[in-house]
Amino acid sequence: DEFPLRHRFLIADPTRTEPWRSIIARNTPGGAPAGAAVFIAQGTADNEVLPAVTERYTQRLCRRGTPVRYVKLPGITHNAAARASAQEAVAWLEQRFAGARPPSDCAKR
Repeated sequence: DEFPLRHRFLIADPTRTEPWRSIIARNTPGGAPAGAAVFIAQGTADNEVLPAVTERYTQRLCRRGTPVRYVKLPGITHNAAARASAQEAVAWLEQRFAGARPPSDCAKR
């Protein structure tokens, strides 16, 4: 093991131990179609939700036919992503409420 038992928070790996394994699977985004277009903003300097994780999630949504607007924010951290993307997110939402067809970056993936 990478860490001695006394340094671990959990005794068993929840991704391999029931009922946690099933609960995690049911609550993992991307397992079912989103049912609506999705706007995602990801900071490239995010250490909380790694950009590679968001990229895989976006690809899953695209494979399921969900229109995804995926905005990469160079040098932005997790805590700053909402503020950095707010103007674009609001404009995207206004377009949805106005009935405009959602743009998608899926063809770029």
